[in-house]
Amino acid sequence: MSVRFIIGRAGAGQTHHCLSAVREKLPANPLDGPRLILLVPEQASLQTERALLALPEPQVTHRAEVLSFRRIALRISADTGVESRTPLSANGRGMVLRYLLAKLAPQLQYFKNAERFPGFLERLGRTISELIDEAVTIDDLDRVLESPDEDPLRQHKLADLHRIFAAYLDYLGSDRLDPSQYLEVARARISR
Repeated sequence: MSVRFIIGRAGAGQTHHCLSAVREKLPANPLDGPRLILLVPEQASLQTERALLALPEPQVTHRAEVLSFRRIALRISADTGVESRTPLSANGRGMVLRYLLAKLAPQLQYFKNAERFPGFLERLGRTISELIDEAVTIDDLDRVLESPDEDPLRQHKLADLHRIFAAYLDYLGSDRLDPSQYLEVARARISR
């Protein structure tokens, strides 16, 4: 299987080029030809699927697939026999974080009353998502906490973030999947 990257600034014609390439390849072997995968950002998947179906001969488009990174991660997970884990939505993550903040309130210093501020849970959710995306572990946060810092406020903030992140990962366990973990799961199984 070959992979070809088409990159460029917005409006340079990457989508048009990709759709033209698919248009050329599809009729060559419509029944037994290899699958053609267009990997696009999540927000462009529906638009690209519509453009693909608008081809002059849509009956031969069954070989072509439009996949976002999340969809391809789910496909890799399904094809490699990953056990079923209940996925959380972004809203579900927010509810879990609200629950954990209430539970951890006596131990927190910096984030003790932060839940009352508008948008805090959303920002905390994005921070958790970023930590997961960047494969930051609890051990990584431990090392940062152990390093000397002259700003006690920053130390309290990091300590609270450490507690919340550890509690969140414990809550997920092996039964649940954070929306940011789809790529992590796929990355671990892509060689299969």
